Amino acid sequence: MVKQIHGSYKLPYHSEGPNGPCFEIDCTPPFRRLRMFPDLEKALGTKLPCPTKLDLPESRQLLDELCVKNQVDCSAPRTASRLLDKV
Repeated sequence: MVKQIHGSYKLPYHSEGPNGPCFEIDCTPPFRRLRMFPDLEKALGTKLPCPTKLDLPESRQLLDELCVKNQVDCSAPRTASRLLDKV
């Protein structure tokens, strides 16, 4: 779809607006597939709470600590789901 619209798999991206620096996003297939929990655990170097137990206070606390440790900003409300999305 990207190639049909833009004529190329590579797209210019201006994260700071049209006058900011330009980055190239490469959408050339095949795409690397990631598994959310296993690959995030590997990247963070820590075990995440079980997805079925995210509603527990301990899970929210762990995710909150991970955000602080990795300097990830998450505004209120700091629910487990929001913290996980930000990490």
